[in-house]
Amino acid sequence: MEEEFYLADRESLRAVSRGSEVVANAGAVLGERVQAELFASQVELVSAPHMAAADLRDELLFLRQTGAAFAASSGCLLVACGSAVLNDWPLPVFDTGRYREIGRRFESVLHRMRAEPSGCHVHLGTLAWSEALALTNHLRPWLPVLQALCVNSPFAGGRQRGCLSWRYFDFGTWPQARPAPILTESVYARQMDSWVSDGKILDRRMMYWYARPSEHVPTVEIRVADANWDLDVIMLMVLLARGLGTALLAEIRAGGCFPQIGRGQVERAHRLAAATGPVGPGISPLTGAALPMSACLQLLLDRARPGLEAAGDVELVAELMANLRVRRTGAERQLGLVQSGGTLRDLVRMAAIEEVADDSVMAEPARPGR
Repeated sequence: MEEEFYLADRESLRAVSRGSEVVANAGAVLGERVQAELFASQVELVSAPHMAAADLRDELLFLRQTGAAFAASSGCLLVACGSAVLNDWPLPVFDTGRYREIGRRFESVLHRMRAEPSGCHVHLGTLAWSEALALTNHLRPWLPVLQALCVNSPFAGGRQRGCLSWRYFDFGTWPQARPAPILTESVYARQMDSWVSDGKILDRRMMYWYARPSEHVPTVEIRVADANWDLDVIMLMVLLARGLGTALLAEIRAGGCFPQIGRGQVERAHRLAAATGPVGPGISPLTGAALPMSACLQLLLDRARPGLEAAGDVELVAELMANLRVRRTGAERQLGLVQSGGTLRDLVRMAAIEEVADDSVMAEPARPGR
């Protein structure tokens, strides 16, 4: 897991460029589990691989609380929203060699972005390269459904943006932030080499496809989710991604084919997910036909069930789903706060990670086997 957060000054509640300070200080405890991001007002927290859901959740909670404590020592809040709610523009780039070069070479792209985008990335593995490519193809039409569960950026840059995930639209300023094409080894290599040689990306790490084989670990990386302060939302998305990936990998090994959904249909499904989340319209991951997103979610649950059963996650996912229906998505909760008279400053405080509090479903007394 890789979770991105932005830093907000504790007084002004605006995004503030103290990422280097927080990364340096937190690194004494977290080592490489805390990392810099493109923008100077962000940090990234990275977990180890885990098999058990409870172990992953425990580490994510530790990383969040530790990151929040070091942010506090630098006069900041660690904020888990898909986009910075209050910020200054233009967006400041982290002062490292690679990020400075990205800022210089792609200044026009950065100039069009209105707020720091923070996402949550999931790595599924361990996979051989050929299986990672195949699983990317099979996951492709299902990713909008996972995206819809995690919408959490209706406000950005000081105003409401008319959608539930502004991060999706803002990050889409990058031309490579798109669904991956159908990948084979030759297609992947040709696309990467072409974009690097043409200067469209600095290096392979800048290919921001929504899912792709990782360049540095033997996994498929999924990068469609907004950052969320609600750990239950993140765990639901992670467990569904793993359950689905497990089921699809079994189908791949049995010679199964992936649905032939066109790139335009997949892109439309992602736009719908960003616009209206899990309660609006969607595109069937099986046929490409119009289908309510709630029905698409049921298809995903059905498809993922063998993988969920294999991991022992069926009951936990059902509990997390029920919790999401009651609590609603982060975006809906943000809108509800403002509609009830709250300010954007209140919203930043709501989305800040607490140093000690944890009210997630999985924070209940330990179940047998934990």
